[in-house]
Amino acid sequence: MKQIILILAILSIVACKKNIETENLKSDVVNDKNINSQTDNKSQLTEENENGKETKKNNSPENIALTFINSYIEDCNKMKKSVGYLSFVKSSKLTTEKFKNELQKIVDEAEKEDPEMGLDFDPIVPGNDHPDEGFELKHFDKKKNLIIVKGKNWADFEVTMKLVLENGKWLIDGCGIVNIPK
Repeated sequence: MKQIILILAILSIVACKKNIETENLKSDVVNDKNINSQTDNKSQLTEENENGKETKKNNSPENIALTFINSYIEDCNKMKKSVGYLSFVKSSKLTTEKFKNELQKIVDEAEKEDPEMGLDFDPIVPGNDHPDEGFELKHFDKKKNLIIVKGKNWADFEVTMKLVLENGKWLIDGCGIVNIPK
């Protein structure tokens, strides 16, 4: 009887170790995909000059807006591994402090109003759904620096984005319901 229990214990340990190794491999694959995705986004924004140094390729408001919103959709599509809209915006180098603070204020007010539910929709792409394939440019109002993007596979789904030029860089200053003029 003791031998059977010992054999079962050893088999359990071996099976768990194999499971952990499989999960680690899956995690490595996901991390590699994330690194490749970030590299792809970076290559859209930079190019090498003749000296081999990276230079800004396209700091246009349109490119910054599409890079931000499509990276956000990529994160949303990760489901359980998504960092969430608040963390995404706060960690983004493409957003202004004003945008980050306004989003935090909206979240805090919603949690104060309804502690159990909080904000029950995504304020970046207003609603509870979004185009899985990301967005493309629909319109750019250069006087107001407002960009409207539309879903690639859902043309009626539109999001308005506000950009500002800070220290020679275009940054997202509003998106969805956050910091967008009415």
